[in-house]
Amino acid sequence: MASGNTQAFYTFDAIESEIFSELISSLQTNDENTFTELVEQNEKVSKRLNSEGQKGVSSRSDISWDDATLLWVLSCIRKADGSMESLDKGRAREKLGRYPSADGSPLTYLEDYLVQEDGSNILSLLTKLQRGLSEDHLGHSRFESGFGGLELRGWLSADEVATLRKELQKTPWGVSSHESHDGGVMEVVKHLVVILRSAHSRGCGIVFRRHA
Repeated sequence: MASGNTQAFYTFDAIESEIFSELISSLQTNDENTFTELVEQNEKVSKRLNSEGQKGVSSRSDISWDDATLLWVLSCIRKADGSMESLDKGRAREKLGRYPSADGSPLTYLEDYLVQEDGSNILSLLTKLQRGLSEDHLGHSRFESGFGGLELRGWLSADEVATLRKELQKTPWGVSSHESHDGGVMEVVKHLVVILRSAHSRGCGIVFRRHA
C-alpha cells in the first residue's frame, strides 16, 4: 500500500538502546565531564569512536559531528562488514516505507486509526517511536537532523520494544470506522510486530528514521 504524495520513506533500525539512552542524557547535560565518563566507561562507545577515526577523544568538543550524527553512529547496530543490521530483511521498508498517511509515515496511520483500550500503552509508545526525538518532545531539535540528510524521528528501548509487541499481540485494540484504507491498520501492525519480535530476540531497541 504505497503512497504517491511524498518522496520520503521511513525505516525502523536496530540500536543499542542503553547506549542511545546514555548518550541522550549525556549530551543534554552539556557537561563535558559526563560525556568523557561515558566514553571512558563504555567499551562499545570507545571502540566505535576509534573505528570511525575518532581516536584519543577526551571530551565532546573533540568531535566535530552534530549531536544527531553522534547519537546515530555510536548506537546503530551493524554487521561485521559495516552494513546496517536488518530487522526483517527489508520487508517492512518495502511494505511500510511509504504509507498513505498525511506524511507518508505508517506510524501516523496507526495514530490516526488504531483505537486502544483504556489503560493501554500502545499509542503512547507509538508516539515516542514517531516523535520522541522531536523539539516538541524534548524542547530542542538537536537530535532530529544530522549530517548527510540524517533524520531521526523517535525511538524505543529494548524494554519498550517488548512492551509494545506484547500489547499489540495480547491486548484488545480496535480500528476506527473512519479508516481510510481497508485493512491498513492490520497491515501496519502485522509488519511492525515482525520488527518488534526481531528486535526483542536480539535484545535491542529501535529508532524510526525518515529518509528524504
